[in-house]
Amino acid sequence: MPFKFSSLLVILLIGSEALWGQPHLILDGTHQARPGYGTLLTLKFPRNGIKGVARFSHNLPEDWTVQALTRESSNTISQEGNKVRILWLSVPLIDTLRCSWFIKIPETASGSFEINGKLNYFENGIQKEEKAEPFPIKINKYYSRTIAQ
Repeated sequence: MPFKFSSLLVILLIGSEALWGQPHLILDGTHQARPGYGTLLTLKFPRNGIKGVARFSHNLPEDWTVQALTRESSNTISQEGNKVRILWLSVPLIDTLRCSWFIKIPETASGSFEINGKLNYFENGIQKEEKAEPFPIKINKYYSRTIAQ
């Protein structure tokens, strides 16, 4: 049975809607940090038609703190206890939203941790949620100087 071009076109259109229909959240930064210092995190995601209010939130381990660095496209970065919130009261009309913050790690920290975040937003009056890929952070007394290949 021959494959029809129209079938392929329908599959591509459905797949592209699934890929581009929701924002893809990217948490970027260094994956290792020293106790008593910290690490930089940057959130990037395409706007993809999001309008109005949007909020990205994640939890930190106890005694870790956050400091806002850039608010290129966000309104506020706040921390209450171990909960960090980045809020856009009105999502700007730019292609990619970006926000960076510094996570201060206490001197007593050790081991590995994951930052798990989610974006809540409205699209066509419907509340939606998108989760970011977990971002691992390893606490090392000394940095590893190996180069990834």
